[in-house]
Amino acid sequence: MATHLTEDFAEFLRLLSAEGVRFVVIGGQAIIFHGRVRATLDLDVLVAPSRANAAKIARVVEQFAAPLVGTYDFTQPDTGIRIGPDAGLHIDVTNSVDGIQDFDAVWRRARVGRFLDVEVRFMSAEDMLLTKRAANRAKDKADIVFLQRLLGLAAPSRPRKRSRQEPSRPTRRRRTTPR
Repeated sequence: MATHLTEDFAEFLRLLSAEGVRFVVIGGQAIIFHGRVRATLDLDVLVAPSRANAAKIARVVEQFAAPLVGTYDFTQPDTGIRIGPDAGLHIDVTNSVDGIQDFDAVWRRARVGRFLDVEVRFMSAEDMLLTKRAANRAKDKADIVFLQRLLGLAAPSRPRKRSRQEPSRPTRRRRTTPR
């Protein structure tokens, strides 16, 4: 069942696609696409750092929310915008993310899927693992474990070995005094 939130996210993605923006969905929504059940309150989008994309992004933001205030040069590293409040539901659009140097390589490796009724590219699990490791945030640890298991990089959890002093089953104590 779609919520108002996911419908807004889908509308933003629909506008990006219709405008021809080169983008990849990253972050929590990409983790969910790859199969992890978890909550997220935002939509993170990585965009190609080009002049053509920058003009298209400005048009999309104007259609979706409001005209951009200030200058956002998406050809320069570490450029991004947030639509919505910092502490609440929001959309982040950025042209760079920790652990990733080459948007074109991310684009080629991205997986095509659907966000509600919108066909989009989701960052590959391999690239997601790179970004989560590079960000090194406490909140990403469970995502890292999930991605490692998904990619077959983590050893399966094994039962803990018992120490020699630890009995393998409960023992009965013998009474040493008569009843």
